[in-house]
Amino acid sequence: MGFNIPPEPVRATERPGPQVQKRLNTSTRKRSDTLGKPMRIGKISLVVGFAICCSVSIASRTSHQTEQRLTLSLQAMSAAHAMEQLSAVVHIPLTTSPQTANDVVAMLFKDVPWSEAMRKIADAVNGSWKAEGDGYRLIRSSDQQRAERNREYALDVERFSTSIQKVSDEIKNMPGWSAAEAENLARRAEGLMRDYRPSAPLSNWFQSASEITKQAPTGRIMKQISGLLDPKELASLPLFYKTVWSSNPTAMQRQLPREIWPCIEQFWQGQAEWSAAADRHNLNDPVANLGNYWLGGFSDSREQSGKGIGKVLLSATRSTPGGGVSLEFSAYDERGSRIGQSSMTLGEGFDGYMGAMKEDPASQGERMIQFDGESKMLLSALGGSGRPGQPIPADLLSRVARADLNDPLSYLISPALIQSAEIKGVNMVACLPDSAVYGSLMGRGGDVHVNQILTRLSFFQTTYEIKDGWLVVKPSRPNEARVFRADRTVLAKYLQRLSSGKPLIMEEAGYFAARFPDRVANSLPQQMARFFPGQQNDSYNQEMLRLYGLLTQEQKQRMVNGGLPLKALTQVELDQVGRMIYGASPSLQYRMQIGQPGRSGPQQSDWMLFNTGLLHEATESLPTGIPPQASIKVQVNDSYVVVPSHEGANSNGAHGQMMNAQTLAWVQFSQERPDLFPYITNAGQRTDLSNLEYGVRIDLVFTIDLTPTLSIVQSLDGRGDSDFVKVTLDSVPDDFKKKYLQAYQNYKRAYANARPGQGIGQDGGVPPPS
Repeated sequence: MGFNIPPEPVRATERPGPQVQKRLNTSTRKRSDTLGKPMRIGKISLVVGFAICCSVSIASRTSHQTEQRLTLSLQAMSAAHAMEQLSAVVHIPLTTSPQTANDVVAMLFKDVPWSEAMRKIADAVNGSWKAEGDGYRLIRSSDQQRAERNREYALDVERFSTSIQKVSDEIKNMPGWSAAEAENLARRAEGLMRDYRPSAPLSNWFQSASEITKQAPTGRIMKQISGLLDPKELASLPLFYKTVWSSNPTAMQRQLPREIWPCIEQFWQGQAEWSAAADRHNLNDPVANLGNYWLGGFSDSREQSGKGIGKVLLSATRSTPGGGVSLEFSAYDERGSRIGQSSMTLGEGFDGYMGAMKEDPASQGERMIQFDGESKMLLSALGGSGRPGQPIPADLLSRVARADLNDPLSYLISPALIQSAEIKGVNMVACLPDSAVYGSLMGRGGDVHVNQILTRLSFFQTTYEIKDGWLVVKPSRPNEARVFRADRTVLAKYLQRLSSGKPLIMEEAGYFAARFPDRVANSLPQQMARFFPGQQNDSYNQEMLRLYGLLTQEQKQRMVNGGLPLKALTQVELDQVGRMIYGASPSLQYRMQIGQPGRSGPQQSDWMLFNTGLLHEATESLPTGIPPQASIKVQVNDSYVVVPSHEGANSNGAHGQMMNAQTLAWVQFSQERPDLFPYITNAGQRTDLSNLEYGVRIDLVFTIDLTPTLSIVQSLDGRGDSDFVKVTLDSVPDDFKKKYLQAYQNYKRAYANARPGQGIGQDGGVPPPS
């Protein structure tokens, strides 16, 4: 029995639900600040205080309590920490539940009745207050959490409904398809072909060509199919997995709705008419090589003569929370060869994003938000305003690294929100998702208008409302914001490790990859890493790295010694393997079997079906799920390398590549001969060889054997340990130096007779073998 992949991903921090269990069936701060004294919260020194006024009950609990009026400013911090601060001010015990403790909140109160402040705090976090003893606990009930999920589902349904209606209107406004329309489009395409200049195409050439292909059958079919899709079903699709509908489904597919078949039949007839018109107007001209461009990825019409459709697949992938759905339609003949393909995206949530960059007329006359020096330096490192490359002071970096005490959003967005409230003359409560960090990255100078900040936030899953003297900011998708929030304890551990100045070794990179949210859902940890100089480029295969980080040392040892059966993985680990097979970017490879007489023909045929045909779809090539006999093994190699030293570097990726003796020789030789390799004079092409570090690189080659012909092969390479030593070209160890000098001499001989500008690899290619 196969091990089916669950319909939803399971994160390492989540307990699998009953449906996952059923589908898999496998084994498995305390702070002491003084009231009235300046406190260091994040990067802002604050003074908190309050005034006791008339005798009014707090939240109508008791008539003996005095209603307090509160004046306070708190930068972004966890709700648990914020309640500690508020408790010290109002002298009422305030706590949080596990459901609200890690919410990131920021506040600005100016002479506000305490009971009103309590209501606004509960509103921002979508929670409520529960009386406990002499105090209150900020909670979020199961009913409130269920309502959040239902609300997010409803938002998705609405977004997909709107997108479906839009494409349906587009198809209605097109001229009806006919042989005459095919002739008209082909005639327009022929005119464009005459104007086509490969070396210097007209500025609007591809836009004009795209308009033609959108009106051809391959462009129409996706709009027609989209109009028949159920927005509720699209909103229910799992994240990170590909969902496949089929005219003849396997166990891993869904039945293609019958309503779609008439569209497919009309399409196939229209495609034949379009291909014939393309032939008549010579759109398959091999000189221009634009035949498939016009036909939308279909073969030459002469080749598909007499072919019929054997199977049709429609796939949908949701890769980001709150994002769109990528759709792909594929048609195959009776042999499984692909004879048609078309794609589109429905429900993208960032329409009108650039409008947030423009000045709102309502902002005219208001003073602008001004970022202080520290924020400008940090925003500059993230690609915003400030002086590019400006070094970040060590004391600021040390505070940024303590993400558990100084929340990242306290530097990057809450100062702007507090200023926004001050400029608007209102009080403010904010519950901030990690995506809110992008609200400050305007990219056009350090000072911006309030409405620019607030409008920009709306494109990063954050809503705001200014009403009745209050600015309330909260996640537009609060449930997903919490599911994919970066754990601040793990984030602090990660940033403190980066602040040591030594790049992560392989084991550490895997550890953090497995414990952070998927980076397509939350890239805050990777963005924060840019503050720390000298960190190596993160070019790992993220799916493989996450799996490696999930595995225990005992499991890793089993991978080395014969292999680890996939049925021995935990459900979370198996889910990660499933994403590598059935996810948005599958990693399946076809392995030709060597040495079997009489099998070359079938093997070659299967290889073609896998690479360009039906078997390329994982739900076809592995139709019942992950095979029970599947296993994973790893080959471990290590070698000595040098890397440019990180000292003095100010940007991520300053280490450059790890260079073995051969690569080092090539880099030195090519840099010494710009006459042969002109590209070396381009910005960012040269490597500093004057200050190097020497150590061990570890190479891990993972092979997941699924069937005799299907496997996943992925590699990870990085530092084997952090103890690299400083060297120069003259002081590298003798064995390494001997290999490097020999390779260098080989390059000199190989290019002894080369003319200027004729160096092999001048566009970054691989150097010739020694």
